[in-house]
Amino acid sequence: MTHGRAEAMFSAREMRYIQSLPAVDHVTPYRICYKEEFKRECIRRYSRGESPTVIFRNAGLDSSLIGYKRIERSIARWKNLYPDEIGVDDEPRRRPAIDIPESQRWSGPMASRAYDAGNDGENRHDEDRRREDVKGYRLVILQQARRIDQLEHELESYRQRERREDGEDMHGGEARE
Repeated sequence: MTHGRAEAMFSAREMRYIQSLPAVDHVTPYRICYKEEFKRECIRRYSRGESPTVIFRNAGLDSSLIGYKRIERSIARWKNLYPDEIGVDDEPRRRPAIDIPESQRWSGPMASRAYDAGNDGENRHDEDRRREDVKGYRLVILQQARRIDQLEHELESYRQRERREDGEDMHGGEARE
């Protein structure tokens, strides 16, 4: 299966981390499949006004790791899938089972090494660590580049719309053809 990119979205290390989360059923290099409980909990909390980014971050799925668009699309999809969860208030004071302590959450390229392959308390060589860090930085750069590209396209569409509107104004409210 091709996704228009030569490399996978998630590295093996990121996949091990994501798979370890209570909210995740399984993960592939390109896809995260969430547990039913997580999806429903997201919609309940979202309908109470909680930010999707905060909900995912509390579950250990920071937007710097999985991308904001993935979060946004998931919420949009789940709102249609679980309309019965909208407005449900099931003890908002309790800590949901999907949330994990902040100390165990992913924190960017230098995230916990507990998810490194073969980490049985032994330190990996510095060169291996540097390579992993570079992969982490590369992921962040790729995510930022995608976002910049998206914003540039959005800006260009606004510019084109403004040019069309300016053309209409110059010709008495109607554009000439």
